Amino acid sequence: DEGAIGRAVTGTAFMMGRGMEHWHPNPQFYYQPGGGPVFDMGPYYLTMLVHLLGPVTRVMAMATRGQEERLITADGPYKNTSFRVGTPTNILSLLEFRSGATVTFGASWDVFKHSNHPIELHGTEGSLRLPDPDTFGGTVSLSARGAEWTDFASESELYGARNWPYAAPDRANYRMLGVADLARSLSQKRKLRASGELALHVLEIMEAIL
Repeated sequence: DEGAIGRAVTGTAFMMGRGMEHWHPNPQFYYQPGGGPVFDMGPYYLTMLVHLLGPVTRVMAMATRGQEERLITADGPYKNTSFRVGTPTNILSLLEFRSGATVTFGASWDVFKHSNHPIELHGTEGSLRLPDPDTFGGTVSLSARGAEWTDFASESELYGARNWPYAAPDRANYRMLGVADLARSLSQKRKLRASGELALHVLEIMEAIL
């Protein structure tokens, strides 16, 4: 909002991991039509990008499956059984925003380990490094015109204090923030941030990617 990076030009967003079968006792539905990493995790990343950069006007994407079958290793009734994958699990997309910015968005359940930051945005005056949107909290870092990264501590900010996991908090996780904003918007008679229109646009983007 303060324009610290100038006009946003480009960026990257990555959600990468090994999927669900190593911890979920019944993960098959994640890998069928209507599932996959874009529909499962895309709403967090794409909603943040739309809030920061505005609506998306054009999408290009490619999608593959890293494995045709998955082995369930999580404890439960299906442990050590395999199932067929029915939807793409490795997706790379290029998003063009109405503002003119372009962002590469990658979502994959075929990655063991990576070093990509969840979201980075680069503008005419600097770069922003943003935390994992899945936890609704975290540290924002700024590099002004190529300078070293400066972290902006959020522990003292509203919804910035580390609160998760409960036993030994090491990160901010305010997953129900949208509900709180809904209640506040009604009491303050202002426009809802997490609106139905926003949700439909994010769904439109995800369907275009796939």
